[in-house]
Amino acid sequence: MLENWLRPLSGELKAYRDQLPENSFGRRIRYFGEDTDEISSGSLVLLGIQEPACEGVRKELFALAPPPEGMTIIDLGNARKEDPGFLIPLLQELFESKVCTLLISSHPKYLKAQFQAQQNLQRPVSVSVIDERVALSGRSGFLAELLQKPHPDLFHFSILGLQSHLTAPADLRMLEDRHFEVLRLGSIRSDITQTEPYLRDADLIGFQLGALRQSEAPGVSQATPSGLFSEEACQMARYAGMSDKLRAFGIYGFRPDLDRRRQTAQLCAHLVWYFAEGFGNRKQDFPLSTDGLLEYIVDFKAMDLHLTFWKSARSGRWWLQVPEAPPQDLKRHWLIPCSYSDYTQASNGELPARLLNALKRFK
Repeated sequence: MLENWLRPLSGELKAYRDQLPENSFGRRIRYFGEDTDEISSGSLVLLGIQEPACEGVRKELFALAPPPEGMTIIDLGNARKEDPGFLIPLLQELFESKVCTLLISSHPKYLKAQFQAQQNLQRPVSVSVIDERVALSGRSGFLAELLQKPHPDLFHFSILGLQSHLTAPADLRMLEDRHFEVLRLGSIRSDITQTEPYLRDADLIGFQLGALRQSEAPGVSQATPSGLFSEEACQMARYAGMSDKLRAFGIYGFRPDLDRRRQTAQLCAHLVWYFAEGFGNRKQDFPLSTDGLLEYIVDFKAMDLHLTFWKSARSGRWWLQVPEAPPQDLKRHWLIPCSYSDYTQASNGELPARLLNALKRFK
């Protein structure tokens, strides 16, 4: 049934791929409709939406080093139509197949299709966006439907890379009032590892390329001189790929007509590569249960609480348990991703504001 939604790669791109060295990314992955018609559970699948942008990214991606051994990556080609409504049943079928989907598109409006496909299968949903601003209005107002009014199926939202001079104070107050999270560009710059718990907490992630500075990604509408560096972006993509909870990762905003010397296409390819590298190093320790986790109890006298932290022996990652058992529909969210630093702060009698905010979402 998937072939009804998909358009295969162009003959020109296939010819380019087939001329690459055997030990290249493009020669080491599988292609739907060419060498496989099966989508196996646990795979990473690539899906393009606007063909010109996606073909340019693939040319750069296919020439890179191969993905990690032992993982399955399947390139589905491109969607036959660009209507977000057309993509919802396709994404839903992919989610039902228990694969992780990586989308590439010129426009971030397809985050809505990601959300609605997940919403149809499992709700409520947690969403994380990497962007320089809270996009609520204008042509790029792709967050308006999710954020302008409380959405019954949006459990949590976080935005990473926000720049204060591009953000209205009223938008920040709205996020704060709803216990949503903001990680500013300056905080990321001082410690990139802070982004990992935010990304690990998301069911869906949208990476808007406008979060990068213009010198790093010129092929973006309304590019600005300040933003993430490419190395920071690639590290965040790797963190996202490692998250066992994540269903779909979208890379949005690439405009090939604005690109210079294929620089943005190359950067998009690097984001895909590092996401795949993270995906290939998943530890399968997303704690739907606490089996295999190490328990640490903190007597937090400031709130008269006994806080339970859990640590994965496989990955060294940490979670904070919600003190009271949540409703069944929130069971997937009852362990809040955190860091060792969060645990040590709590042990010293100071619960980080991010974790306090997270506990409020369950009230």
